[in-house]
Parts: sequence; C-alpha cells; structure tokens
Amino acid sequence: MQLSEIESTHLCRVPSVTASLEPGHETLGSTIRALVDALPVPDLLLGADEVAALRTLPPESWCPVSTHVRLVQRVRAQLGDAVIRSIGATIFAATQEGAVRAARPSVRTVVFGFDRLYRSTNRGPDIGSWQVARFSAGDALLQKTTPHDCVLDEGFLEAMFRTLQVPVVIYQENCVRNGADRCDFRLASHVVDARWTGGVAADGPYH
Repeated sequence: MQLSEIESTHLCRVPSVTASLEPGHETLGSTIRALVDALPVPDLLLGADEVAALRTLPPESWCPVSTHVRLVQRVRAQLGDAVIRSIGATIFAATQEGAVRAARPSVRTVVFGFDRLYRSTNRGPDIGSWQVARFSAGDALLQKTTPHDCVLDEGFLEAMFRTLQVPVVIYQENCVRNGADRCDFRLASHVVDARWTGGVAADGPYH
C-alpha cells in the first residue's frame, strides 16, 4: 500500500475498507494507530506496506469506522478472541492508563463516563452508545450498541479496573455475535465501598 492511497487531512481511506458500517460514522486516526501499535507482529498479520501506511494517519484525522472494525476482524480470524482481549488491554495501557492512574476514579465514574469517552473518539449521526442500565454496589449492567469489537472492549475495561485495583468480573449476558441487538456487559465485584460507589462524572470520564 502506498502513502498516496491514504487521504489523511480530515478523512482517511484505506482501499480495502472504504465503506463505513454506518454512513457517516467516523473514528479518530489515533484509535486506528493505537490498534496497529498494539498488535503482536503487525507486519505478519497485516503486511508491512499496510502497517506502514496506517501508521502515517494523523491522530486527529477522521476515518470510516469500518477501517477499525475490519482490522480487528482480520486479526481475530488469525489469532482468536484471547489475543483480541489482550490487545484491548494494551490499547488501554497506551492511551488511557496515565489519566486513570492520575485521577483514580471510582467504578461509578468510569461506568457513567464511558459513553462520553467513546464519543470523544467517534462521531456521526448513528454511532451507537454505551448506556448504564443498572448500577448498584458491586453490580452494574452496561449496554453497548457500538460497532467496535466487544471482546476488544472487554479487554480495555478489564485493564482499566485492574489499574484501579478493583477486581471486576465482566461477562456478556447478550452479544451481537450471538444474534442479539446489543451487547450487555455485566460487571460484578465484591468491592462495595467508595472505590465502586464514588461520585458521578461531571465534566469528563475521569472527573
């Protein structure tokens, strides 16, 4: 893939994945670069030319979300879910761990701020969302209707909670991969103190 094949000023286009899953849904170039950087042996998985081209995307450029989604699908086909979950954790470490360590938010702050975090790197008229369907001490239910990979998101969330030193078990009660119209993330923990039930975010996902 040649550099000239990517229009990266405001919108990136990768020839193999030019159409967005939802018309107008775009994700930041930084999210695609973070994904590529988190891959084990990316040159072998995607090819050296494609990796080199993707790494030239300006972080602030807006790209069709299908670029991100289909890259994950290609990696899953080769390596499976366990590696996808690990990649999610690696992306968290590279992009959000510093902010989380500095702010030390409660689980409540993370859960109620997760949709805001999602919208900071995705835009468009119909991009899905993260909604809190239930929240109580040691228990929460997050409903996801975004097109991004749910196992990747599990790994991201698991790494976030490990950073907060709050043991949380995450499992999906429903999943679009099994025909559901959304993914339901159940969060369960024996922690019921302020680490879980602290203040709700006001101005950002970690405040």
